[in-house]
Amino acid sequence: MKRLAGYVSDTAAGSANQTWFAGGSQVHCGRVYYRLCAGGQRYRLLFSDVMDSTFADGSHSRAGDSCGGFEIVSLRVGLCDRSDVREAVEPEGFHTVTFDGVPFKTVAAGESVLCDPIPLNASAGQTLCVELKVRGERLPCHEELQVASFVKTADGFVPSTHLPVPLTVAVERDAHTLAFLGDSITQGIGATKDSYRHWVARVAERLPSEVAVWNLGIGFARCADAAADGPWIDKVLRNEAAVVCLGVNDLMNGRTAQEIAYDLRTVVRRLKQAGVRVLLQSVPPFEFPKDAGAQWRALNTLLPSVAAEADAFFDVVPHLCGEDGVPRYGGHPNDEGCAVWAEALLPTLKEWLENA
Repeated sequence: MKRLAGYVSDTAAGSANQTWFAGGSQVHCGRVYYRLCAGGQRYRLLFSDVMDSTFADGSHSRAGDSCGGFEIVSLRVGLCDRSDVREAVEPEGFHTVTFDGVPFKTVAAGESVLCDPIPLNASAGQTLCVELKVRGERLPCHEELQVASFVKTADGFVPSTHLPVPLTVAVERDAHTLAFLGDSITQGIGATKDSYRHWVARVAERLPSEVAVWNLGIGFARCADAAADGPWIDKVLRNEAAVVCLGVNDLMNGRTAQEIAYDLRTVVRRLKQAGVRVLLQSVPPFEFPKDAGAQWRALNTLLPSVAAEADAFFDVVPHLCGEDGVPRYGGHPNDEGCAVWAEALLPTLKEWLENA
């Protein structure tokens, strides 16, 4: 992965290469909008040809798969003075983005590319519009993207997630870096789309300004993907600290509590070896079938031993469900559930960060 020296994430939105779609020979144009956390003067965007995680049952794409390369025909960005986007609004003006001084880039198979610094005068709460024109037989995308995104058709821009998205919107500033490694529950599915009411965003807005949050939650993502030491975990390694919340999709795919605990321990050890401080969370409740529900209970009884190798542990389960294990706020916590989660986690998280 390209180094982000001096640059840190400036959005709480989840963004990743979740899967791919068939592009063909034509040029595809799309826009995606990210609400900015802190603002700043210089930005960089990261793109990759490689899948971060396994999508659905893995029959279409798996973690580590390459799209075979694609072409960024053009890229430009602009700022919008609004925090909510319901249509493909025009920014105040566009800045052409370059790669090594040229306004286009061929992303080779298996490659990640970082654009040149983009001069912007961005403020916290503004929205960054990223407009991308691309071409390739297979194009990466985030099928379950939770921010506003559109593709251009004969009828104008229409809502769609079929476009490559930046894997980070990074700003040049001095800040401590905190990653959130998880699945769709961490990404924010369940909360109102494009509202930034998911629990990671609620936590981010109440952390000290010197902490930059990178949301690495991906729908369908599995702990086994993170343990495989691929491009997804590589992004976490670029941070000083990480909050880890994984296991639901592994359970839903028939893996046992012991297998998942082993993978979680592998993830914790990998991060610790790289000098990343780790706060491990329990596996939240979900609408599990009977057998997976039994494994979920067993897994959470194993986690204290895994957490002994981390720096801190937070049990979210009592805040999201009763003794019956039924989620109070849905398997993907809704706005209320995300508020409860953030409120419960924040004291532990702030104390942990302050004592670093």
